[in-house]
Amino acid sequence: MILSLSQAADRIRSGEPVAIPTETVYGLAASLSHPNAIQKTFQLKGRPADNPLIVHISDLHMLEQVAAPMPDPLARDVERLASQFWPGALTLVLPKAPGVPDAATAGLDTVAVRMPNHPLALQLIAITGPLTAPSANRSGKPSPTCAQHVIDDFGNQVPVVDGGTCKIGLESTVLDLSQLPYTILRPGVIGANEIHHALNRDRSHSPSQTSTDIPTHAYSHSPSQVSSHAPSHASSHSPSPDPSHVSSIPSASDSDFSLHGLIRQQTGPNSISASRESDQNDSL
Repeated sequence: MILSLSQAADRIRSGEPVAIPTETVYGLAASLSHPNAIQKTFQLKGRPADNPLIVHISDLHMLEQVAAPMPDPLARDVERLASQFWPGALTLVLPKAPGVPDAATAGLDTVAVRMPNHPLALQLIAITGPLTAPSANRSGKPSPTCAQHVIDDFGNQVPVVDGGTCKIGLESTVLDLSQLPYTILRPGVIGANEIHHALNRDRSHSPSQTSTDIPTHAYSHSPSQVSSHAPSHASSHSPSPDPSHVSSIPSASDSDFSLHGLIRQQTGPNSISASRESDQNDSL
């Protein structure tokens, strides 16, 4: 069933999931204020309940609803990254606000947040408030990049807002800012070098920031300090990313990774196994 934007908003506000378009892949959206709807997305996908979700917002004011207050160095880095990459395919892992339900974070004290770059998604989130939105496919299936892919997976079980074909077709880069050094938990279309440049672009030009204000070991990031720990695979629904956008790290489809496992295990590139045959196709 194809829904209009207003129909989708009504359904989400009533506590039902709806598949929505983003620039990366289609997501199975549920209101952050309806934990039962979030749990229903797990059931529909056949996704383990201990695998946290990415929360989607439509503006920076909404970030205050889902992320805890941050100290100045971290807050400045979030501002730098948001101004460069949001709306867009970068997910930030941050300390979570008290009101975020455990159903969205698997009980972790962090929350993954991004602002999608799709007009329908942004309009919908502005109406409904923050949404969780794992990829709108059954676990083990390729991530959907058009409405028909969602219908192929779910039939009439999940209504869809048809926003056309996803422009990127590759899940977002996930960057953990909750501890130092900052770590790329899942490679995506935005690479380590781009993140490094965004974090450091105004360090040497701000008169209020000197070498003593920002210790280089803590908040001045080199590409080696922004590390990545995920292997690479691609979804058959997802086109190959433009190499000019990937920088120095391999691209990867969300269908290959468990965000929960990546957050919990950051010991090396072999700490997470990746397989499209496993139940690893989840977030946006």
